[in-house]
Amino acid sequence: MTPLEETTHNQRRAANPAQSAFVMANAGSGKTRVLTNRVARLLLADAPPEKILCITFTKAAAAEMAERLFSVLGEWALADDEKLLEALGELEGEAKSKKGPNELIKARRLFARALETPGGLKIQTIHSFCETVLRRFPIEAGAPPGFSVLEDTQAAALKHDALDRVGMDAKTDAEISAAFHRLSLRRNERDLRDLLLGACTQVFDIPAASEALAQELAINPAHNADDVKRAFLAGLSDSDLRRAHDGLAAEGKSPQHTAAIVSEYLNTPDADVKWSLLCSALLISDQSKPRD
Repeated sequence: MTPLEETTHNQRRAANPAQSAFVMANAGSGKTRVLTNRVARLLLADAPPEKILCITFTKAAAAEMAERLFSVLGEWALADDEKLLEALGELEGEAKSKKGPNELIKARRLFARALETPGGLKIQTIHSFCETVLRRFPIEAGAPPGFSVLEDTQAAALKHDALDRVGMDAKTDAEISAAFHRLSLRRNERDLRDLLLGACTQVFDIPAASEALAQELAINPAHNADDVKRAFLAGLSDSDLRRAHDGLAAEGKSPQHTAAIVSEYLNTPDADVKWSLLCSALLISDQSKPRD
């Protein structure tokens, strides 16, 4: 067989409802056509329309599949015997179908039968299907009976409102206020809001994340920020800093300013002051990146 003939043969095999099939292929390769043909063949085999369930990931894909299926059934309803036999033969892999008059009548009636199915053909997104199951068994699922699903705009409004309340709490909670301050040094208002809203929709394993971060930074995960600062400062050599001071002091105005900061660093015993001096000497004003 040629590549095209082989592809067509494989598509017909996958569309055969008597076989269980898993199809994995690129976009535009005919997956929706295979599914449409599979449903059409199920209907031709007298499968009750209300017993057929098709699940997709997106509303657009569900709408496209429903449109294609009803287009096929609609063409069958209006086709003459010759065209209908050719269409059914193409569907089942024959040059021309050998179905009798009664079977052709049944094929033409599938369009009306699908339309008249209570609730319509079940071509749904996975979210819609899960919602249907939850509505049928709310008690078993631990969901409140008669629950409603928020629209995207409603959910976004609730998230923004919750974030605003957290921001207001930051005024009275020193820990939250300090965390917001640290984030604000590295994010503008819109980016910070998007970052926090994204975090609201994800589940984090905080201990695992902390351990992974500590391993990446080569620090003890049991240490806090002050422990890390003290360990860093303890690793600095005063003699090396004095040599750096002497070299900077012999240069121009800007290096002399840095030399003065190094001198102040060497003459203060306070670890917090030392850290602040280092940041002012090595980082730009918002501390987002090193100085050139």
